[in-house]
Amino acid sequence: MTRWMDCCAMDTRALLDFMAPPRFEPENITDTEVMTTAWQAAALPKEIRAKLGDNTITVIPDFLNYARMINTGQAGAMLGLSGSKHDGFMCALKALPSVLAHPLRAMRKDFWLVAAALLRYDIALLPADYRGVWMLHSYLADFSFFFDRGDVIKALFDIAGVGGAAGVHTQHLPLAMTCLARWGIAPKTCAFLYSPSDVNTLEALRSARRAPCFKETRFIADISNMPGDLQAASQDLLAPAASQIDGIIVSASDERKD
Repeated sequence: MTRWMDCCAMDTRALLDFMAPPRFEPENITDTEVMTTAWQAAALPKEIRAKLGDNTITVIPDFLNYARMINTGQAGAMLGLSGSKHDGFMCALKALPSVLAHPLRAMRKDFWLVAAALLRYDIALLPADYRGVWMLHSYLADFSFFFDRGDVIKALFDIAGVGGAAGVHTQHLPLAMTCLARWGIAPKTCAFLYSPSDVNTLEALRSARRAPCFKETRFIADISNMPGDLQAASQDLLAPAASQIDGIIVSASDERKD
């Protein structure tokens, strides 16, 4: 079973330290992948990115971090998260036309318009040699599910332009599976918040596994928010869903303590 380490909360220095040899030498990363943001992927040196597999996950957009920085007047700093304000500025220019096309919505700071712009920005940030899977941030995905905005999910997948490499992260798997099936969208990867006592999520997972429309979808249980001792005992924790999942997401912060 593949294990993804959630590095999204790390700053650039911590991420580089975490991914330095010998941890990420090919012989040491069997069945282990990382989950990053787009600006983190862009900040990694090319030689480190080359060691990451096709299963690397990038969560886009970095929703909460970007919103906090924009609302506190740190937009300039946001553009420099990847290590290059010039690159960040050029990526912002690529996202700008979608905002300028709707000036009234932009003045109102329309949620969906801003979300689409941030998504375009993050996709532009991804390096040309990036080989992994992008996954829609759970807040943006779940808002779309809650408000029945299938048009938004479809449009966001179209913006990415990566077809089968698109995925979603959700904190509400039953609703997500219902909406995606109804909208005819089959993500390559579906990560979901996992709890062994959540019977609704477990039943939704079993149903999705039987559904022909999700036969190519990988389901990944996210246990990164659980205490470290529970994550370490993941084999017992995941027992109720072990035969239904393709991998787990754990917190990288516990790995850094090793």
